Amino acid sequence: MAVAYNENIEVSVLAVVMKNKENYQIIQDIVQQSYFWWRPFSYVWKCFENLENEQLGIDQISIENEMDRNGWMEDFAILSSGLSGKEALQYIASFEVVSENAETYAYELVEAYSSRKLNDLFEKQKEEIQKGKRSRDILSALDIETGKIATLIGAKSNSIVPINIASDEALASTIDAMEGRGSIIPTGLNFIDYFTKGLAKQRVIMIAGGTGDGKTAESTSIINQVSVLNKQQKTMGWISIEMDRKECVNRLISNNTGIPALRLDTGELKDFELDIYKKWKKKIDSSPIYIDDSSEITYPILKTKIRKMAELGCVSVVIDQLELITVPPQMLSLPDFVKFNWGSYQIKSYARQFDINVILLHQISRELNKGQNRGKDVKPVVQDVNSGGDKGVDTVFIIRHNSDRTESYQNCVKNRQGISGRRTVMNFIGNRMRFEDAEKEQLLPEGFEEVPQDVIDDYTNNFEEEPEIALDI
Repeated sequence: MAVAYNENIEVSVLAVVMKNKENYQIIQDIVQQSYFWWRPFSYVWKCFENLENEQLGIDQISIENEMDRNGWMEDFAILSSGLSGKEALQYIASFEVVSENAETYAYELVEAYSSRKLNDLFEKQKEEIQKGKRSRDILSALDIETGKIATLIGAKSNSIVPINIASDEALASTIDAMEGRGSIIPTGLNFIDYFTKGLAKQRVIMIAGGTGDGKTAESTSIINQVSVLNKQQKTMGWISIEMDRKECVNRLISNNTGIPALRLDTGELKDFELDIYKKWKKKIDSSPIYIDDSSEITYPILKTKIRKMAELGCVSVVIDQLELITVPPQMLSLPDFVKFNWGSYQIKSYARQFDINVILLHQISRELNKGQNRGKDVKPVVQDVNSGGDKGVDTVFIIRHNSDRTESYQNCVKNRQGISGRRTVMNFIGNRMRFEDAEKEQLLPEGFEEVPQDVIDDYTNNFEEEPEIALDI
């Protein structure tokens, strides 16, 4: 029996993009042209793709022109109403949709497409049975094909399970870790791994610091260690809202060669340096790293990008940085700590949903360097993480340097998985924009004041006491 066709599902997907072109960025990785049953509608989606690739606006006039250029307008019609050409496009543009439901419409389209695929698959297997094909061969084919469809629609088991199932999974995970099959990936930096043991799935690590303290340098060092230098290279994602992809590559080149990033940008290289550059470029080219350098990202778009990187096999995604993610319009007038904490909760939910680690960079308050002795390692205060942003994350590191930057260290001020408050010296190599382990680890760097555990506890408690504001977003 054929699956009933629902025209409104396909029209809704097209209409929500025509209503707000930003919705295309949100659903472009969910929808494919082949998902439209009514072929003329697939023409409109192809127009979206073409206009986006050419960096042109997505609006009714642009779509009409693109349809005309490709000779699709003559065949374009609405099945239910008989409208054709520009009148059919106007019908879609005026179709009533809710912009915030763009992902919902997209997944309904995927569901409809999957239902048709399943129906076709079962009809085909019925024919194979009638031809006398062996049942085990049919079941094997079904298993493969239904697995593809399950992956397409993101099918997964129910999240509500009895405790014995959860404990069995926990034991299996622990045994895997004991036998070297654990899912936690070392960062290659002891001053990170001491606290976290590495990059664990579904966990969010926040690296906070002031302007120029090296947040991007540290995250680049992690990417370099995990995906470039490690013999067992692991796939990393890099969502850089602050730098374009050329700058990201130059940071990696600088990280390995010592050629300052500024000279890479300006092309002030000697011949032997260019040879070194090309050598490391070849090494980086073969490394499993995916870069997204979108200059403006909303949380729905961020969710789509993280999902895509998880599908590409990324074990961790670096987000640079929290302040640059655009919050919903209704949040613009709210205090920073509300926006940042809400945002970190969203990112934590994405990490769990897509079973991936996230490294989130965050700008700390400039108040950290004000007042008496703020250049030293005095007790952390709530404002050090810009009055918010830590609530949704698992571990928070603050990068600090002494006054002449001869010593650098990190303070782990929050860690749901273990100890916090321990400080360790690290080497910050400025010309390489790189952090690495110090030759001799020091717990208490000379010239810095002790940070008592009760102060760390008080710091965390202050965060927990911040008022919650219910938001319908």
